[in-house]
Amino acid sequence: MINRLSPPSRFIIAATAAAILSTWITPFQRDLFVGDETKYGQVVREMRATGAVFLPTLNGAPFTHKPPLHFWVVNMLTIPLGVYSTWAFVLPSLLAFLFLLWLMSKMGGPMAAFVCATSLMMWGSAQTARMDVSFTAFIVLGAWMLQQERLLAAGVAFGVATLIIVMAVIGFGRRSPGRRCGLRRRRPVRSTRAGSSRDRPPSSGR
Repeated sequence: MINRLSPPSRFIIAATAAAILSTWITPFQRDLFVGDETKYGQVVREMRATGAVFLPTLNGAPFTHKPPLHFWVVNMLTIPLGVYSTWAFVLPSLLAFLFLLWLMSKMGGPMAAFVCATSLMMWGSAQTARMDVSFTAFIVLGAWMLQQERLLAAGVAFGVATLIIVMAVIGFGRRSPGRRCGLRRRRPVRSTRAGSSRDRPPSSGR
């Protein structure tokens, strides 16, 4: 099929393949980044240690910010790869990236896949231990199903994608409104003016 494509199409496919291959290099050269990646890694390690697969924990406390589906997948990958392997945590994003590019090529052709593969946000997220690429892939799948008027399949795809947002809302909902907005409730400040009645000495009664 490649020999039937025009030279520009061949170049686009080759550039897309190069972008895909480049995402498989960094797992060989790095550990999990401090932040979300190390936090998710600790969640999976505690899941393996305690066997609590339905209620993930972080430092012994329930971790309700994300649904357990992603951690189940990573937990299964740690069986052959180990709990300290970067590949076990990054592989879901890499596979979701391939799935997303396949969807884009089906919907918009090689150029759509090329634009998606070379997008800095998508290309960088494909190399992380986060859930962003998987979420995006299911959103695109739902849109494609809607385009084909397959409503049931679209609903399932959107349901899986929004499961991440729903769990995040439930997790953040336990915090106070000020904490959710990054604000802290301030205590009322008493007046310190010299003329304030609270600062005046008690009357002598004369």
